[in-house]
Amino acid sequence: NGPNNIYVREKISEDNMFIKLLEGMLTFLNPDKAYDLVNKSYLKAIKLLEIENTAQLKIRYIFHNCCMIERLIQNEILSYDDVDRLIQKNISIYKKIKFALTDIEENLGITIPDTEIGYIIDLFGTQ
Repeated sequence: NGPNNIYVREKISEDNMFIKLLEGMLTFLNPDKAYDLVNKSYLKAIKLLEIENTAQLKIRYIFHNCCMIERLIQNEILSYDDVDRLIQKNISIYKKIKFALTDIEENLGITIPDTEIGYIIDLFGTQ
């Protein structure tokens, strides 16, 4: 019974830490909802990509994607030079990331452009 309690407490405190940090960063999004959606997409992405879950990767993914959503809500789109070539070179990674982001798009009524997915491909490629 003991070890599970420690795990649950750590999980809750990790979630709370992310939500607290996001509260300071986000202008439009509800930090709880944003964290929940982005964390689920992160877990789906690392499972599909068969990538190890590391604290550093999770932090980068959560913050990148929450900021990305805020940008998209404001119609600010980051450019990414030669994103088409990057996608062609990494087409299976692209499809898996795109799939992992579906819930975010549907829940928030946004479309995540390929330029943003390019940055997420880089994020996973440079872990």
